[in-house]
Amino acid sequence: MIKKYLQRKININADDTNDERNEKMEIEYYLLESDSFGSDAAYGQKVYGIEIIKKTEEDDIESEFVRNLSTSVDSVSSILDKMVKNSVTPVALPFVLDDLIGV
Repeated sequence: MIKKYLQRKININADDTNDERNEKMEIEYYLLESDSFGSDAAYGQKVYGIEIIKKTEEDDIESEFVRNLSTSVDSVSSILDKMVKNSVTPVALPFVLDDLIGV
């Protein structure tokens, strides 16, 4: 079972991003928590991941998540803080993670 914890919610105006559509969007950043399973070294421990959800005024919803990033809630929270600070969107999540930790 996966538990989701909302960490931050930010609102962005398209004016701030030089977007011609001039729409507002809301981005939610979640910390994911689940129990590890299988035969890996983390078996039986809590593992943490990230989910990002973007909502627009037109009710378009975009979402992306990555589970099982780490058994350290502090390291995943630190990554999540960097993503919030830089307004990372769901489509950019895998690329930013690759840059940060080589996932």
